[in-house]
Amino acid sequence: MKPYEDFPAATRELWRARIEKELGYFPEGGRPAPFYLSEDVPDWPAKKPLLDEPGWQLIAERFIPGEVEIWLYRPEYLEEGLAAQTWLLEPAMSLSSPPPLGVKVYQLTEGSPVAAPATAVWMLPFRLTDTLEIEGEGFSLPAEGPLHLALKGDVRLFPTALLFRALRQALAPRPVYLWAWPADTLYRPSGQLPYEGPEENLVRATLFALGALCGTAQALYLPPITSAEDPHAARWSRNVSLLLRHEVPHFAAQPDPLAGSFYIETETARIAQALHQYLHSC
Repeated sequence: MKPYEDFPAATRELWRARIEKELGYFPEGGRPAPFYLSEDVPDWPAKKPLLDEPGWQLIAERFIPGEVEIWLYRPEYLEEGLAAQTWLLEPAMSLSSPPPLGVKVYQLTEGSPVAAPATAVWMLPFRLTDTLEIEGEGFSLPAEGPLHLALKGDVRLFPTALLFRALRQALAPRPVYLWAWPADTLYRPSGQLPYEGPEENLVRATLFALGALCGTAQALYLPPITSAEDPHAARWSRNVSLLLRHEVPHFAAQPDPLAGSFYIETETARIAQALHQYLHSC
């Protein structure tokens, strides 16, 4: 049985009537739609989760064995980072010395080639609006081989999840490893709270993490809620991933937690189709 199939069946007319009774009107047009049914999902009977293996790798500036899998390269923390088996460089960064033997090195790039020994992680310039429309520019991807792609996410859980899922579906069956990067505005104060300190960033980080991981992201960077130099801030940010991984076992055990939702599957398919006009092979 697919998830959600044990819900009572209802016709489109019945759902519409119930919504009109509740609201006094029916909201026409726009996305997300007021409701979704199985017939809205393309090829619903054949739908499967987009990812087979659960789990993710945490990226952090401070490498802590057992908590962090990918070290975000910082020369000032090199002594810690030497113990990591995977390094990630941000754009325009370079290694001060060759990495230890056996270390995998990746580098974020917005389109420029990366220097050996790094493997490129292509940062794609896409986002979803609140009405689930794509904003961004065309992007040329390597024509062959596995892809390492990064997307930026924010506190909007479902738009973030849909964008990640749609990208994976748009490129299927090509192997894709998805990296989740925070939007530049993730920790920007909203100005709507009577007091806003760094602690509120824990909520923002959690929403971003949930959206990315529900979207099948496999690597996740949660920036410290204040600065990497503050050991407490770095610990709090790492704890978001640790709590999701160890304290929410059902979530962590699902490789594609939102698979089977009529809403998620319908919009994933629609956005994936729209992404084709933005993605090109070079």
